[in-house]
Amino acid sequence: MADLETRWDTPEFTMEEKQAAVSQSITTVILLAANKGVPFHHDQIKLIWRQADDS
Repeated sequence: MADLETRWDTPEFTMEEKQAAVSQSITTVILLAANKGVPFHHDQIKLIWRQADDS
């Protein structure tokens, strides 16, 4: 999806289309461990993006 960034926030781009775009773009989601008592933070999420030559 070449125009994903421009289409993402438009009302015509449905949740199903967003889910499909994400599933085609990301191969792995890694949740990094936190220290005890530390609340979750978005920096603990590591995304592995699909490379152009991946199937």
